[in-house]
Amino acid sequence: MYLAINPFGRPEVTLHDPADFTALAVVVLAHPGDLDLGAILQRWGLFDGTHAWLHVQRLEDELGRRLGDDPQWPQRFTAMLDYALAHGWLDEHGTTVRAHVRWQPPTTSEAPAGQESAVR
Repeated sequence: MYLAINPFGRPEVTLHDPADFTALAVVVLAHPGDLDLGAILQRWGLFDGTHAWLHVQRLEDELGRRLGDDPQWPQRFTAMLDYALAHGWLDEHGTTVRAHVRWQPPTTSEAPAGQESAVR
C-alpha cells in the first residue's frame, strides 16, 4: 500500500493499493523541497526528513473503511506491523510505522494547466 501525495489534487493525500500489505510507502508527486511534506502528512503522521512515520491508528481506520468487507485484512495488517517491528520500523510505543518516501516529480501532463512551473 502507499500514500500518494499530489500537490495539485484534492484530497492531497490518498491511500492506494490498501490490500497490499507487503510494502508501505509515501509517493510524492514533486521534487524534494518543492513542498512542506511534514505539513501535508500531519493528519497521517510525521516526516523526519528521510522517512515518513505513519500513525498506525490512522492507517487502521482508513483500511477498515476501505477493506471492511474483507475479514482477513486485520490479520494481514497485524502481520505487516509485526514484520515492521522485527526490522525496527515501528516506534517504541507501536503508534507509528516507518514508510519509505519516494519523490516522483510529475510530468507536465500530470500537472494542471498553468502549474507546470511549480513542479520544475
